[in-house]
Amino acid sequence: MDTPAFQHLLSLFPLLTLRQRRVAQHELAAPHPITSLHAQLPTCCGCPHCQADATQLASWGWSRGLRRYRCKQCRRTSSLLTKTPLARLRKAEHWEDYAQALIDGLTVRQAAVRCGVCKNTAFLWRHRFLKAMANHQATREEGIVEVDETFFLESFKGQRGLPRPARHRGGKGRTRGT
Repeated sequence: MDTPAFQHLLSLFPLLTLRQRRVAQHELAAPHPITSLHAQLPTCCGCPHCQADATQLASWGWSRGLRRYRCKQCRRTSSLLTKTPLARLRKAEHWEDYAQALIDGLTVRQAAVRCGVCKNTAFLWRHRFLKAMANHQATREEGIVEVDETFFLESFKGQRGLPRPARHRGGKGRTRGT
C-alpha cells in the first residue's frame, strides 16, 4: 500500500464505531495464518524445479506471506509450498481446522460447515490433504503386527478353456493365496 492510501486509511479510523474498532484491533492482533504455517515448514532445501542446492537460491520477495526464492540456474521462482500438495491452495487460515476434521473422520459436508468453506472446496481439499499424508507414511511397522493367510478361489473368468472341471456355486479354496 502506498503512503497516500495509508494516510487516507488512518484518517478513516476516527469515523469507526466502537465495535468496528474492536474488530480491527482483533484482526491486527491475530497472527497471520501463513506465519504460523511458515514456522512448521522445513527450511528451503533446494530448487523444486531443477533440484539445484540451496546455495543457488536467492531471496526474491514475498508472496501471500511466504518467502519466494529465485534459482540462479533455471531462473524460476518458487516458495516452500511449490510442487507440494498445498501449492496454490487459498484460505490458509482454515487448513488446520480441515486437517482436524479429517482426523476426526467427518464427512465432506460436515468438514465444510466446520471450516466455513463450500462443500466443493472441502472435497477438493480432502484429496490434496490425503495426497500430502500419503507421502508421509511410515516405512517401518512398529508394535504388534498380525499376519494371517487367506485362501482365494482361483478364477478363470472370461477364459475359453478351463484347465479343470467347472465349479458351480463357488466352493472352498485348497491352496493358500496372497
